[in-house]
Amino acid sequence: MKRSDEQGISLIELLLAVGLLLTVVTALVRLGIATLSTSDSARVRAVAQQFSDESLELARAARDQDSNGFFALSDGYYIYNSTGGTLQPSNCDVGDWDGDASDFAGLSISSDCYETRDVGGSDIGFYRVIGIKTRSGADDRYVGAFVYWDVNNTFHHEAVTSTILTQWR
Repeated sequence: MKRSDEQGISLIELLLAVGLLLTVVTALVRLGIATLSTSDSARVRAVAQQFSDESLELARAARDQDSNGFFALSDGYYIYNSTGGTLQPSNCDVGDWDGDASDFAGLSISSDCYETRDVGGSDIGFYRVIGIKTRSGADDRYVGAFVYWDVNNTFHHEAVTSTILTQWR
């Protein structure tokens, strides 16, 4: 009888142990997935932050130096290309700049408007348009922008403004 009780307790303990093990494994798997997602997100944000900082810096440094990097477009926009390649205004017309998708409608990935950068060996491709300078009368507004395709081939674009920079930081 005593032996039977001990076996019963052992069976209950075994079932509890298996249940606990499954719970722990499930939790670890979920944590791993969450960590990977967070890591990817953090990497994307870090590169985006770096792009935006560089874009603003280049735009400020090139202010009023149209002969050294700014190319005038017919609609009054200027785009600065940090790669030093030849910039073709016809390929880089961003339209009515307000930071939405239409601003990039005339751009092609192969054009010199873009600079690409590898992100930690992942398949995330970053492409950016930097130092866009808009003119409205006597008002000059200097902004940068970056666009990228993520691992799901989803197109993203952001205008680089002080508000966005504040949010990222």
